[in-house]
Amino acid sequence: MDNIKEDIYKKNINILKLLWIVALVSGIINVFVHKDLMIINQHIEFLFCAILSVLIIKKNWAIKAMYLTITIISIYVFILILNFPYLINFVLLWMILIISSFYQNYKAIILASIYTLFICLYTFLKFRSLISTNISNIDIIYFISFTIYLIMFLSCSIKINKNLKINALNSQPQLENVLKEAHIATVTYDLSAKHIESSKGFEKLVGIDINGYLINNIPWQNIVHEKDHYIIYDSINKLLNKNILNVEFRIKHPKSGIKWVQVRINILKNQYNSINKLNAVFIDITSRKRLEVKVKHMAYHDILTGLPNRARMNEHLKYLINDCKSKISLMLLDLDNFKYINDNEGHNFGDLVLINASKRLQNILRDSDFICRFGGDEFIIVLKNAGIEEGTRIANRIIDEFSLPITVHDKEVYLTTSIGISTYPDDSNKIESLIKMADMAMYSCKNSGKNSYSFYKDLLNNNNEKRDWI
Repeated sequence: MDNIKEDIYKKNINILKLLWIVALVSGIINVFVHKDLMIINQHIEFLFCAILSVLIIKKNWAIKAMYLTITIISIYVFILILNFPYLINFVLLWMILIISSFYQNYKAIILASIYTLFICLYTFLKFRSLISTNISNIDIIYFISFTIYLIMFLSCSIKINKNLKINALNSQPQLENVLKEAHIATVTYDLSAKHIESSKGFEKLVGIDINGYLINNIPWQNIVHEKDHYIIYDSINKLLNKNILNVEFRIKHPKSGIKWVQVRINILKNQYNSINKLNAVFIDITSRKRLEVKVKHMAYHDILTGLPNRARMNEHLKYLINDCKSKISLMLLDLDNFKYINDNEGHNFGDLVLINASKRLQNILRDSDFICRFGGDEFIIVLKNAGIEEGTRIANRIIDEFSLPITVHDKEVYLTTSIGISTYPDDSNKIESLIKMADMAMYSCKNSGKNSYSFYKDLLNNNNEKRDWI
């Protein structure tokens, strides 16, 4: 009921504005045409507008003011016809019906119809001779028939509009359910009313009901993840210059934990270019974000061992070379005799050996070190802040660790390792060169009996000594 009154009140205000405009325009015309502002119909116009202004201003009287507005307009048209029984003034009878249709209310149409038909019959019969000598009874019937047709047309339009509204209201819960199942929620903030409304799915998505909250009272700091607070501040600044904004951030759901949401914000401005309303659509993108993380992990990690792959190693080395001013040791490690185990015990058995070997290597390394599966039975280890001394220590520890057997399916297998080591920036400052140098040092170990390590620098010195001896 309150919504109906509010709607009628707004329409009363709009019709009152229209009546005041008509009265003022009519007064200006009278001044320039008749040279007289004080003719009787002008008095009546201003009087009726003043009466309606007093009554319409109160929202509680909205429905009564609607009936009174139609009644006063009808009385004014009736008085106008009585004083000026011209044919053109009879057309104003239809204006009573058209104005009443603004309310989209059956009672308003019925009241206007009664007034229109009564005034039409009374004035036509009373002033037929004054209007025109050629008007016959059939003309009066046509006029009244058209009036009745107009009444029926306006009544049908009200019915159609009401059915459309009912259908829209009935479809609203269905839309709410669809959005809820799709993990989509909407929020509307009316700046003039300083009031927030959200869809039913918002509470499920975010974990808090914000309906009725004032914008300044919403505990958004408790909703948005601490690391994403800067996104909110940045979005507020961007909204001042943009009408549409898309942002993604994390929220802390009280039951579901961390969630990712995508928010599309659309602002509506008034004629003064001030923000009037803010609409936001929240979409749960947690599944998408998890998939992105999974895809990224697959792109940068080895499927078998879970270690970073060659692409990730290249990125890590680029980062270290650009940011690290200290020495870096790159170790290329190959599992000796792994091909023999793989061929004799099978590829599945060999895969398990590789997994165990990778875990053993990870346990040896420091937190700052990096390991990746380079390919096949080869691994690359990057030692940050490590020169020859630290590289030697780690290499010896790896060799000692692999002196112990690896157990797979209750079967013990023995592996040894050959390790080639290059250093940055002593050997090279290019990634490809460092890998190639470590590879050369590693094959030098294999040719020298395996189960050992060698620095590229030592290999280079030995070759120089051989050339000098020759």
